[in-house]
Parts: sequence; C-alpha cells; structure tokens
Amino acid sequence: MSDKKINYELTTKGGYPLPVVRSALQKAIRYQREHEAGFWLMEMHDSGYTNYALSTLALIAVEDCAGDRQNLATVMSILSFYRDLYKEKKAKSDYGPALGVVTLILCRSRQSR
Repeated sequence: MSDKKINYELTTKGGYPLPVVRSALQKAIRYQREHEAGFWLMEMHDSGYTNYALSTLALIAVEDCAGDRQNLATVMSILSFYRDLYKEKKAKSDYGPALGVVTLILCRSRQSR
C-alpha cells in the first residue's frame, strides 16, 4: 500500500483554495472594493470555475444586495441568461466581461447588510 495522500482540495490556477476565493469575492463586493472583487472573480473564471462563479454571484446578489431591487433584477436576468448559455454550451463565449459587469453592479449596489 502507498502512504501517498491524495489532495482533493479544489484550487484555482493561482493556487488559492476555491472556498477562500469565494469568500474573498463576497467580502470584496460587500465592502464595495471593485478591483479586489474583479481579481477574485477572474481567478475563479480563469481557473475554469465559471459555473461556480455564476452561482456565487447570484447568491451574493440575494444575500448582500437585496435592498437594491432594480439592480437585483438586472443582475439576476444577466446571470440567468449566461447560466442558460453555459448549460446548453451553444456558444463558446467568454463570460468574463458579463461577469465583470455583474460584479461592478453588485459592488455599486446598496448593500443590505
């Protein structure tokens, strides 16, 4: 038998643990730190966790930005559209720009916390 340990921890290309990146993204949005939020978002996206980024942004929108109903509706519409594209894999699209816009909207939204 081998004593070699298998590491099942999900990490990004930059070597960050995925749960840490998700948490950092949420905190950056909550504190309206646009550049920081953009960094963490692209760390997820560039590492192949685009679907997880979509889910994370939707959760952040509901948890932290629900007080800004107009922006919440816009964000959820954009995320829904891209979620459908991602699921159907009809378009090999770069989701980065759209996710970036959503991140900026969330950073600039009135926070509910």
